[in-house]
Amino acid sequence: MKKLMFAAAAAAIAFTSTGAVVAQSDWPGYSYGGVLRAGPGMEYQQVGSLGDGDWIAVLQDTGVWMDGYQWFYIDSPLGTGYHWGGIMCIDGQDHPEGMFGVC
Repeated sequence: MKKLMFAAAAAAIAFTSTGAVVAQSDWPGYSYGGVLRAGPGMEYQQVGSLGDGDWIAVLQDTGVWMDGYQWFYIDSPLGTGYHWGGIMCIDGQDHPEGMFGVC
């Protein structure tokens, strides 16, 4: 319940520590599997592994790109963390820039 209240109260934009503006939302979707990380990049610690079909909620895009896709801050069955956009999809909506596609 606290997560829902926090997400509903969140602003439409957020600022990174470097001052860059990033989109903030709560897009429901699914992972195609892969690693949940502590930060937006391969150099960050692995928090856990998501399975193909695990639900996710995209909370924020990070503005960090790798191989044509962005890293996104998400909520998942493992908790919150960072997931690469090349292995996730948004459920029935237009997908944000830097994400694989619509489920």
